[in-house]
Amino acid sequence: MAKEKICVYSCITGNYDNVNEIKKEKDIDYYLFTNNKKVKSATWKVIYIENDTLSNVVLARKIKILGHPLINDNYDIALWMDGAVSFNTKIKDFIDHFMTEDDVFVAFKHGTRNTVKEECEACVRYRKEDKEKIKNILDFYKQENYPDNNGLVESTVYIKRLKDQKVQETMKLWFSMIENFTKRDQLSFNYCIYKTGLKVKWINEKVFSNDWFTWYNHKTLDSIKRYRVYFGDEDQDYDIDKDVQGDYDINNNTYSFKTKVLNDTNKIYIYITDVPCVRFSNIKINNVTEDEYEIFHFTSYDDKKIFLNENSTIVINKELHKGDLLEFKIDMEILKESEKIELIDYLNYQNHLLEKHCKKLEKEIDNMINSNSWKITKPVRTISEMLKNNN
Repeated sequence: MAKEKICVYSCITGNYDNVNEIKKEKDIDYYLFTNNKKVKSATWKVIYIENDTLSNVVLARKIKILGHPLINDNYDIALWMDGAVSFNTKIKDFIDHFMTEDDVFVAFKHGTRNTVKEECEACVRYRKEDKEKIKNILDFYKQENYPDNNGLVESTVYIKRLKDQKVQETMKLWFSMIENFTKRDQLSFNYCIYKTGLKVKWINEKVFSNDWFTWYNHKTLDSIKRYRVYFGDEDQDYDIDKDVQGDYDINNNTYSFKTKVLNDTNKIYIYITDVPCVRFSNIKINNVTEDEYEIFHFTSYDDKKIFLNENSTIVINKELHKGDLLEFKIDMEILKESEKIELIDYLNYQNHLLEKHCKKLEKEIDNMINSNSWKITKPVRTISEMLKNNN
């Protein structure tokens, strides 16, 4: 039997990821596809691609799923890895460990969710996809009688045999689902294998925490664009029809939106920013006073207030009714890199002080427990506890 030719490929479009250089191995070729002419690499063979009809995200998905003639025509096995992945071990060892000669597709199971409905809701809640696109794909699956608990893929890293007919059929269907419904590829892969019958060898390890490779965060956005509002207590019982997302109206550093209240409620979550480290001020909410809302995931530093992460939230605790107009306005500015470094130093120092204070309290408690007075009064405390329990 002829030796199978192996390649590793990845794709970076726009400025979404930095290039992670790799340790090259014998008998494996490495291809990095990109539409960014500034991308250079010492270890990858960089292949420039263009497609003006596709967004950067969908173009990257096209390469990820359909591959490229350069690899499809010249190799037997291809390993896909996201641009944010860096292998800690030999890639050949990873392939040999998980793929036998009988396997045609090897992928990780989703680490936290098992149903497409849960993943769809997560995509809306974390602003990964537009709500209407999510509702469209859920409606499609309902029409198809597709079982909701058919599992999910983590497609950060996967291996495929390029010449296998069912692999090719599944990849074509998978990308058509991306084009017709949503760019979130994990929402459609398991449906595709359900339709084509492709047998997948599932890896039951955590894709973001394993001994094989490390996953780094993608580059953060360089601008604030979107808001999200949930009308109700989403931690109790999430309902996609109570969720609203949209783009801010932006005037210099002032961000605002208007939306109708979707249902009667006494709690509203406003997710403010989709980027971390944002200075803010001048919050204005129509017919809502300062004592009727709370701010979460922020810190006060150097006489400024700063949202720390993408989950920074304002929670309104006031009864509002379906059809009421909610008007929101806030001044925001993303911190400069030098300011972010200063903020990190400040937070690290505050954490150090907190740890120091906790150790001091632990020592004081330990000294008190071991003191003579504490030991002498133990019988009194025991009797007191018994009386409380009896009452």
